[in-house]
Amino acid sequence: MSDNQLRELSDFPQQRLVNVNLTNNKIDRCDEFNGSICKSVLNLNLNKNRLIDLTGLSCMPNLLTLDLSENKITSLKGLCDFPTLQTLKLNFNQIVEFDVVPELPALQN
Repeated sequence: MSDNQLRELSDFPQQRLVNVNLTNNKIDRCDEFNGSICKSVLNLNLNKNRLIDLTGLSCMPNLLTLDLSENKITSLKGLCDFPTLQTLKLNFNQIVEFDVVPELPALQN
C-alpha cells in the first residue's frame, strides 16, 4: 500500500498478514489504530509519511521491525509495548531529545 494518498493508519484485520508497507503516503495520525488485532505482523514500514507522534502504535506483540524514518516525529512518547522489536528506524525526524525512552528489551538495531 505504498505510494498512495492514505492519511490515517487504521486497522487491517488480516489474520495472516506479516509485512505491511505504507511507505510514502500522507499518514499523519494513527490514534485510531488497534495493533493488538495484528498479531501476525512482523514488519511495519511507515517511512516517508507525516507522523508527528506515535500515539496508537503500541500493542503489536510480535513486531520485529518498525521503520518510522522520514516523518515529523518529535518524541518517542507512545512507543511501548513492543517486547519483540529488534529494529527501530527513526532517522530523518524532528527528535530533539529523548524525553521518554521506552523499554524495548529485544532491540538490536
